[in-house]
Amino acid sequence: MLIEIPGDPQSDSRPRAAKLGNFIKIYDSKAAEKKLTKTLIMCQTDQADSKEISEAKSFGVYFYFYFEPPKSWSKKKQHAAIHGDIPHTCKPDIDNFVKFYLDCMNKIIFNDDSQVIHLSAQKFYADESKTVIKIYAENAYVCG
Repeated sequence: MLIEIPGDPQSDSRPRAAKLGNFIKIYDSKAAEKKLTKTLIMCQTDQADSKEISEAKSFGVYFYFYFEPPKSWSKKKQHAAIHGDIPHTCKPDIDNFVKFYLDCMNKIIFNDDSQVIHLSAQKFYADESKTVIKIYAENAYVCG
C-alpha cells in the first residue's frame, strides 16, 4: 500500500496543559492536523489494499519525508540539496515525524502501531514537500 500526503510533513508534539480555574486540561496541540491526516489516509486506502492489510497481523512501514529547501539558500545550494548532496539534518527529529503518522494510522491501517515490526524512515530535500508511506503486510508470528 502506498500513501502520499502533500504538504509539509507533520511531527508529533508533547501533550499541552492549560489551567482552567481549579482544573488542568490536557490537550493535543496537533489534533486538527491529525484529523486531516487521518482523512487523507482513509481516502487513499482502496478495497484491494484494505483486504490484504486487514488480514495481516504484522506490518513493515517505510517513511519518506520530503522538504523544500529554505528560500534563503542560494539557487546553487538549493539545487545541491534537492539532488542529495546536502542531507536534511534540521529539526524536528525524524522519530517525531514517525510517531505522528503511526498514531494517525491506528484503527485505519492497523489496530495498533505495536503491530509494526519493521520500520524505516528517511528525510530528504525535494522540489515539493510531502510524506510518502509504504506499508507492507509482514508474515511473522505475533504474540497473543
